Amino acid sequence: MINFRSKNLERLRLDVRYWRGAIESVLTKSQLYNKETALKAYVIPFTGGQNPVFWVDGKIVVKFFSLGFGGTKAFQNEVETLKLLADSSITVPKLLYSDQLYEKKKVSNRSIYRDECWHWPYCIQSYLKGSTIVQLQDKMASLDRKFAASYLGKSLKTLHSIPLSSVSAVDEEDPWREFQTFLSEQYKNLRTKERLDLEEFLSDSAYGQLLSYLPNFHSSLFSFELNQPVLMHADMTNENVLGVMAEGKWSPVGFIDFGDVIVGDPLYELVPVHIDVFKCKGEDTIEVIRSYGADVLLGASSPLRPSYRAMCYTLLHEQDALRSVMDMHSSWSQLETLEELEENL
Repeated sequence: MINFRSKNLERLRLDVRYWRGAIESVLTKSQLYNKETALKAYVIPFTGGQNPVFWVDGKIVVKFFSLGFGGTKAFQNEVETLKLLADSSITVPKLLYSDQLYEKKKVSNRSIYRDECWHWPYCIQSYLKGSTIVQLQDKMASLDRKFAASYLGKSLKTLHSIPLSSVSAVDEEDPWREFQTFLSEQYKNLRTKERLDLEEFLSDSAYGQLLSYLPNFHSSLFSFELNQPVLMHADMTNENVLGVMAEGKWSPVGFIDFGDVIVGDPLYELVPVHIDVFKCKGEDTIEVIRSYGADVLLGASSPLRPSYRAMCYTLLHEQDALRSVMDMHSSWSQLETLEELEENL
Protein backbone atom coordinates (compact mmCIF):
# COMPACT_ATOMS: atom_id res chain seq x y z
CA MET A 1 0.00 0.00 0.00
CA ILE A 2 1.23 3.49 -0.88
CA ASN A 3 1.41 4.99 2.60
CA PHE A 4 3.81 7.77 3.60
CA ARG A 5 3.94 11.36 4.78
CA SER A 6 4.25 14.21 2.29
CA LYS A 7 7.75 15.07 3.51
CA ASN A 8 8.94 11.73 2.09
CA LEU A 9 7.34 12.24 -1.33
CA GLU A 10 10.43 13.76 -2.95
CA ARG A 11 12.52 10.75 -1.94
CA LEU A 12 9.97 8.09 -2.87
CA ARG A 13 8.25 9.47 -5.95
CA LEU A 14 11.10 8.34 -8.22
CA ASP A 15 11.41 4.90 -6.61
CA VAL A 16 9.99 2.48 -9.21
CA ARG A 17 10.31 -0.48 -6.85
CA TYR A 18 8.14 1.28 -4.28
CA TRP A 19 5.47 2.14 -6.87
CA ARG A 20 5.69 -1.03 -8.93
CA GLY A 21 2.72 -2.79 -7.31
CA ALA A 22 0.50 0.28 -7.64
CA ILE A 23 1.49 0.71 -11.30
CA GLU A 24 0.72 -2.93 -12.10
CA SER A 25 -2.62 -2.58 -10.32
CA VAL A 26 -3.75 0.47 -12.31
CA LEU A 27 -2.55 -1.02 -15.60
CA THR A 28 -4.62 -4.16 -15.11
CA LYS A 29 -7.63 -2.27 -13.73
CA SER A 30 -7.65 -0.10 -16.84
CA GLN A 31 -7.61 -3.28 -18.99
CA LEU A 32 -4.78 -1.76 -21.03
CA TYR A 33 -2.63 -4.64 -19.71
CA ASN A 34 -3.36 -8.07 -18.31
CA LYS A 35 -1.59 -9.37 -15.19
CA GLU A 36 1.17 -11.03 -17.19
CA THR A 37 2.00 -8.04 -19.39
CA ALA A 38 1.77 -5.64 -16.43
CA LEU A 39 4.41 -7.68 -14.61
CA LYS A 40 6.73 -7.36 -17.62
CA ALA A 41 6.09 -3.66 -18.25
CA TYR A 42 9.20 -1.47 -18.46
CA VAL A 43 8.75 1.53 -16.14
CA ILE A 44 10.82 4.72 -15.94
CA PRO A 45 10.05 7.66 -13.57
CA PHE A 46 9.83 11.22 -14.87
CA THR A 47 12.21 13.40 -12.87
CA GLY A 48 10.43 16.73 -13.50
CA GLY A 49 7.52 18.06 -11.47
CA GLN A 50 6.46 17.08 -7.96
CA ASN A 51 4.01 14.19 -8.42
CA PRO A 52 4.88 10.52 -9.06
CA VAL A 53 4.71 10.13 -12.86
CA PHE A 54 5.90 7.07 -14.78
CA TRP A 55 6.61 6.25 -18.41
CA VAL A 56 5.48 2.71 -19.25
CA ASP A 57 6.87 0.75 -22.21
CA GLY A 58 7.61 3.99 -24.04
CA LYS A 59 3.97 4.49 -24.99
CA ILE A 60 1.83 5.53 -22.02
CA VAL A 61 2.17 7.71 -18.89
CA VAL A 62 0.76 6.88 -15.45
CA LYS A 63 0.34 10.00 -13.33
CA PHE A 64 -0.52 9.89 -9.61
CA PHE A 65 -1.76 13.06 -7.86
CA SER A 66 -0.42 13.60 -4.35
CA LEU A 67 -2.22 15.44 -1.57
CA GLY A 68 0.53 18.04 -1.19
CA PHE A 69 0.63 19.09 -4.86
CA GLY A 70 -2.87 19.84 -6.05
CA GLY A 71 -4.56 16.64 -4.94
CA THR A 72 -8.11 16.05 -6.12
CA LYS A 73 -8.41 19.47 -7.74
CA ALA A 74 -5.32 18.95 -9.91
CA PHE A 75 -6.60 15.49 -10.86
CA GLN A 76 -10.01 16.86 -11.83
CA ASN A 77 -8.39 19.73 -13.76
CA GLU A 78 -6.18 17.36 -15.73
CA VAL A 79 -8.92 14.86 -16.59
CA GLU A 80 -11.51 17.47 -17.55
CA THR A 81 -9.14 19.58 -19.66
CA LEU A 82 -7.78 16.59 -21.59
CA LYS A 83 -11.37 15.65 -22.41
CA LEU A 84 -12.22 19.21 -23.48
CA LEU A 85 -9.17 19.38 -25.78
CA ALA A 86 -9.49 15.86 -27.20
CA ASP A 87 -11.04 17.06 -30.47
CA SER A 88 -9.40 20.48 -30.65
CA SER A 89 -6.55 21.66 -32.87
CA ILE A 90 -4.21 21.59 -29.85
CA THR A 91 -2.19 18.39 -29.50
CA VAL A 92 -2.39 17.00 -25.95
CA PRO A 93 -2.06 13.50 -24.52
CA LYS A 94 -5.06 11.24 -25.02
CA LEU A 95 -6.78 10.35 -21.77
CA LEU A 96 -6.92 6.56 -21.62
CA TYR A 97 -8.21 5.93 -18.12
CA SER A 98 -8.69 7.62 -14.74
CA ASP A 99 -9.65 6.43 -11.27
CA GLN A 100 -8.29 6.32 -7.72
CA LEU A 101 -5.93 3.77 -6.21
CA TYR A 102 -7.85 3.38 -2.94
CA GLU A 103 -11.29 4.19 -1.59
CA LYS A 104 -11.55 7.57 0.14
CA LYS A 105 -11.25 7.39 3.91
CA LYS A 106 -12.70 9.77 6.44
CA VAL A 107 -10.01 10.81 8.93
CA SER A 108 -11.47 11.27 12.40
CA ASN A 109 -8.39 10.63 14.53
CA ARG A 110 -6.14 13.69 14.55
CA SER A 111 -3.12 11.51 15.23
CA ILE A 112 -3.49 10.02 11.75
CA TYR A 113 -1.82 12.04 9.02
CA ARG A 114 -4.25 12.89 6.24
CA ASP A 115 -1.77 11.93 3.53
CA GLU A 116 -1.36 8.46 5.07
CA CYS A 117 -5.04 7.89 4.20
CA TRP A 118 -4.81 9.51 0.76
CA HIS A 119 -6.79 7.77 -1.99
CA TRP A 120 -4.25 8.59 -4.75
CA PRO A 121 -6.30 9.60 -7.80
CA TYR A 122 -4.48 8.86 -11.06
CA CYS A 123 -4.85 9.03 -14.80
CA ILE A 124 -3.29 7.10 -17.66
CA GLN A 125 -2.42 9.08 -20.79
CA SER A 126 -0.81 8.49 -24.14
CA TYR A 127 2.84 9.56 -24.31
CA LEU A 128 3.75 12.59 -26.41
CA LYS A 129 7.19 11.94 -27.82
CA GLY A 130 9.17 15.15 -27.85
CA SER A 131 11.62 17.36 -26.00
CA THR A 132 10.93 20.50 -24.02
CA ILE A 133 11.72 23.84 -25.59
CA VAL A 134 14.50 24.48 -23.09
CA GLN A 135 16.21 21.22 -24.16
CA LEU A 136 16.14 22.32 -27.80
CA GLN A 137 16.76 26.05 -27.48
CA ASP A 138 20.47 25.87 -28.31
CA LYS A 139 19.56 24.17 -31.61
CA MET A 140 16.73 26.56 -32.51
CA ALA A 141 17.52 29.32 -34.99
CA SER A 142 15.68 32.66 -34.83
CA LEU A 143 13.15 31.44 -37.41
CA ASP A 144 12.47 28.36 -35.27
CA ARG A 145 11.82 30.55 -32.22
CA LYS A 146 9.51 32.78 -34.24
CA PHE A 147 7.59 29.75 -35.45
CA ALA A 148 7.40 28.36 -31.90
CA ALA A 149 6.13 31.73 -30.64
CA SER A 150 3.50 31.89 -33.37
CA TYR A 151 2.41 28.31 -32.65
CA LEU A 152 2.18 29.07 -28.94
CA GLY A 153 0.13 32.22 -29.50
CA LYS A 154 -2.38 30.44 -31.74
CA SER A 155 -2.59 27.43 -29.40
CA LEU A 156 -3.22 29.61 -26.35
CA LYS A 157 -5.94 31.42 -28.28
CA THR A 158 -7.60 28.06 -29.00
CA LEU A 159 -7.36 26.98 -25.36
CA HIS A 160 -8.71 30.33 -24.17
CA SER A 161 -11.63 30.04 -26.59
CA ILE A 162 -13.13 26.98 -24.87
CA PRO A 163 -16.65 27.95 -23.76
CA LEU A 164 -16.75 28.40 -20.00
CA SER A 165 -20.14 26.70 -19.98
CA SER A 166 -18.27 23.41 -20.56
CA VAL A 167 -15.93 23.95 -17.57
CA SER A 168 -17.48 22.40 -14.47
CA ALA A 169 -15.70 24.50 -11.82
CA VAL A 170 -16.82 27.90 -13.16
CA ASP A 171 -19.07 30.01 -10.97
CA GLU A 172 -21.82 30.98 -13.42
CA GLU A 173 -22.87 34.02 -11.40
CA ASP A 174 -19.33 35.35 -11.01
CA PRO A 175 -16.82 33.63 -13.35
CA TRP A 176 -14.01 35.88 -12.04
CA ARG A 177 -14.50 34.70 -8.45
CA GLU A 178 -11.89 31.90 -8.44
CA PHE A 179 -9.21 34.10 -9.99
CA GLN A 180 -9.92 36.99 -7.61
CA THR A 181 -9.70 34.62 -4.65
CA PHE A 182 -6.45 33.17 -5.98
CA LEU A 183 -4.86 36.64 -6.39
CA SER A 184 -5.98 37.65 -2.91
CA GLU A 185 -4.33 34.55 -1.45
CA GLN A 186 -1.12 35.25 -3.37
CA TYR A 187 -1.17 38.84 -2.10
CA LYS A 188 -1.58 37.64 1.49
CA ASN A 189 1.30 35.23 0.98
CA LEU A 190 3.60 38.13 0.21
CA ARG A 191 3.52 38.86 3.94
CA THR A 192 4.19 35.30 5.02
CA LYS A 193 7.16 32.96 5.01
CA GLU A 194 5.78 31.31 1.86
CA ARG A 195 6.83 34.31 -0.23
CA LEU A 196 9.69 35.74 1.82
CA ASP A 197 12.09 34.41 -0.80
CA LEU A 198 11.16 37.48 -2.89
CA GLU A 199 13.46 39.38 -0.55
CA GLU A 200 16.35 37.36 -1.94
CA PHE A 201 15.74 38.63 -5.46
CA LEU A 202 14.93 42.31 -4.88
CA SER A 203 16.93 45.21 -3.50
CA ASP A 204 15.84 46.46 -0.07
CA SER A 205 14.31 49.50 -1.74
CA ALA A 206 12.33 47.51 -4.32
CA TYR A 207 11.21 44.94 -1.75
CA GLY A 208 9.87 47.73 0.46
CA GLN A 209 7.65 48.91 -2.41
CA LEU A 210 5.88 45.57 -2.93
CA LEU A 211 2.63 46.23 -1.13
CA SER A 212 2.28 49.81 -2.36
CA TYR A 213 3.11 48.83 -5.96
CA LEU A 214 0.43 46.17 -6.17
CA PRO A 215 -3.18 47.40 -6.43
CA ASN A 216 -5.28 47.09 -3.30
CA PHE A 217 -8.23 45.68 -5.20
CA HIS A 218 -6.87 42.95 -7.43
CA SER A 219 -9.81 42.91 -9.83
CA SER A 220 -8.51 46.25 -11.11
CA LEU A 221 -5.80 44.23 -12.90
CA PHE A 222 -8.46 43.02 -15.33
CA SER A 223 -11.57 44.66 -16.73
CA PHE A 224 -14.06 42.16 -15.42
CA GLU A 225 -17.01 44.36 -16.41
CA LEU A 226 -15.95 44.40 -20.06
CA ASN A 227 -14.25 41.03 -20.56
CA GLN A 228 -14.95 37.40 -19.82
CA PRO A 229 -12.23 35.32 -18.16
CA VAL A 230 -10.74 32.40 -20.07
CA LEU A 231 -9.64 28.85 -19.28
CA MET A 232 -5.85 29.01 -18.80
CA HIS A 233 -3.17 26.35 -18.57
CA ALA A 234 -1.53 28.57 -15.87
CA ASP A 235 1.76 26.63 -15.91
CA MET A 236 2.92 27.16 -19.49
CA THR A 237 6.60 26.80 -18.66
CA ASN A 238 9.39 25.38 -20.81
CA GLU A 239 8.79 21.92 -19.28
CA ASN A 240 5.25 21.74 -20.63
CA VAL A 241 5.77 22.80 -24.27
CA LEU A 242 7.08 19.91 -26.37
CA GLY A 243 8.67 19.83 -29.82
CA VAL A 244 11.23 18.02 -31.97
CA MET A 245 14.04 19.01 -34.30
CA ALA A 246 13.39 17.48 -37.73
CA GLU A 247 15.66 18.17 -40.70
CA GLY A 248 17.22 21.05 -38.81
CA LYS A 249 13.90 22.74 -38.02
CA TRP A 250 11.81 22.93 -34.86
CA SER A 251 8.43 21.27 -35.10
CA PRO A 252 5.73 21.34 -32.37
CA VAL A 253 4.53 18.18 -30.63
CA GLY A 254 2.04 19.53 -28.09
CA PHE A 255 1.37 20.47 -24.48
CA ILE A 256 1.28 18.53 -21.21
CA ASP A 257 0.36 18.96 -17.53
CA PHE A 258 -3.04 20.59 -17.06
CA GLY A 259 -3.30 20.16 -13.29
CA ASP A 260 -3.04 23.91 -12.58
CA VAL A 261 -5.71 25.17 -15.00
CA ILE A 262 -7.70 28.15 -13.75
CA VAL A 263 -10.22 30.55 -15.23
CA GLY A 264 -8.87 34.10 -15.30
CA ASP A 265 -7.08 36.89 -17.15
CA PRO A 266 -5.22 35.68 -20.30
CA LEU A 267 -2.37 38.09 -19.57
CA TYR A 268 -1.52 35.96 -16.51
CA GLU A 269 -0.81 33.12 -18.95
CA LEU A 270 1.77 35.23 -20.78
CA VAL A 271 4.05 35.61 -17.73
CA PRO A 272 5.68 32.12 -17.77
CA VAL A 273 5.65 32.13 -21.58
CA HIS A 274 7.72 35.33 -21.68
CA ILE A 275 9.98 34.48 -18.73
CA ASP A 276 10.37 30.71 -18.77
CA VAL A 277 9.77 29.64 -22.38
CA PHE A 278 11.39 32.55 -24.22
CA LYS A 279 13.81 33.72 -21.50
CA CYS A 280 12.61 37.35 -21.51
CA LYS A 281 13.36 37.80 -25.23
CA GLY A 282 10.95 40.52 -26.24
CA GLU A 283 10.87 39.71 -29.97
CA ASP A 284 9.61 36.17 -29.28
CA THR A 285 6.94 37.34 -26.85
CA ILE A 286 5.80 40.00 -29.33
CA GLU A 287 5.23 37.23 -31.87
CA VAL A 288 3.14 35.30 -29.31
CA ILE A 289 1.03 38.42 -28.74
CA ARG A 290 0.67 39.11 -32.47
CA SER A 291 -0.42 35.55 -33.21
CA TYR A 292 -2.89 35.55 -30.33
CA GLY A 293 -4.35 39.02 -30.86
CA ALA A 294 -2.90 41.95 -28.94
CA ASP A 295 -6.17 43.66 -27.99
CA VAL A 296 -7.53 40.56 -26.27
CA LEU A 297 -4.32 39.27 -24.69
CA LEU A 298 -3.12 42.65 -23.39
CA GLY A 299 -6.57 43.83 -22.36
CA ALA A 300 -7.17 46.90 -24.52
CA SER A 301 -10.15 47.84 -22.35
CA SER A 302 -8.06 48.04 -19.16
CA PRO A 303 -7.06 51.54 -17.95
CA LEU A 304 -3.81 50.09 -16.58
CA ARG A 305 -0.73 49.76 -18.80
CA PRO A 306 -0.11 46.14 -19.89
CA SER A 307 3.48 46.15 -18.62
CA TYR A 308 2.31 47.11 -15.12
CA ARG A 309 -0.35 44.40 -15.08
CA ALA A 310 2.19 41.83 -16.32
CA MET A 311 4.65 42.90 -13.60
CA CYS A 312 1.96 42.49 -10.93
CA TYR A 313 1.18 39.01 -12.23
CA THR A 314 4.91 38.20 -12.15
CA LEU A 315 5.04 39.10 -8.46
CA LEU A 316 1.84 37.19 -7.69
CA HIS A 317 2.43 34.21 -9.98
CA GLU A 318 2.05 30.70 -8.59
CA GLN A 319 5.11 29.41 -10.46
CA ASP A 320 7.79 31.58 -8.81
CA ALA A 321 8.25 33.67 -11.94
CA LEU A 322 10.50 36.23 -10.23
CA ARG A 323 12.99 33.53 -9.22
CA SER A 324 13.31 32.50 -12.88
CA VAL A 325 13.89 36.14 -13.88
CA MET A 326 16.70 36.62 -11.38
CA ASP A 327 18.32 33.31 -12.28
CA MET A 328 18.75 34.73 -15.80
CA HIS A 329 19.44 38.38 -14.92
CA SER A 330 21.01 38.51 -11.46
CA SER A 331 22.03 42.17 -11.92
CA TRP A 332 18.35 43.17 -11.97
CA SER A 333 18.17 42.35 -8.27
CA GLN A 334 20.08 45.60 -7.70
CA LEU A 335 17.43 47.78 -9.35
CA GLU A 336 16.11 50.34 -6.89
CA THR A 337 12.45 50.37 -7.93
CA LEU A 338 9.84 47.92 -9.17
CA GLU A 339 9.12 50.34 -12.01
CA GLU A 340 12.71 49.83 -13.24
CA LEU A 341 12.27 46.08 -13.06
CA GLU A 342 8.99 46.37 -14.98
CA GLU A 343 10.82 48.35 -17.67
CA ASN A 344 13.59 45.76 -18.00
CA LEU A 345 11.15 42.86 -18.15
